[in-house]
Amino acid sequence: MTTLLALLLTVVLTALSFPPFDFGLAAFAALVPLMAVTGRGSGRRDLIIGWLAGWAASAAVIWWVVNTIVHYGGISWVLAVPIVLLLTWALGFFWGLFAWARGRILKSGAAEYDFLI
Repeated sequence: MTTLLALLLTVVLTALSFPPFDFGLAAFAALVPLMAVTGRGSGRRDLIIGWLAGWAASAAVIWWVVNTIVHYGGISWVLAVPIVLLLTWALGFFWGLFAWARGRILKSGAAEYDFLI
């Protein structure tokens, strides 16, 4: 339950930092909840949690691309929605890679990376 709330908070803070909200200061805190729940379990868990957060945050930020594809690309809504979902699915892997790498660094016990905690 804590993980789900942290992911939700990460997604909300990320969405608030982009238009139409333009609350840019939220970007400074957006990854803090995600970082609080990663690095504790397995690398696979970190990858999945990071991917879910990235997928949801990307979907919350680039929802407008569907309308752009339909209007300027001449593609129907039936195809535009899966295209954007596939894009957000792929963008989530960058977040997953970040969460996985952070977990690996923390588990290595290297003192020079203590600032990541």
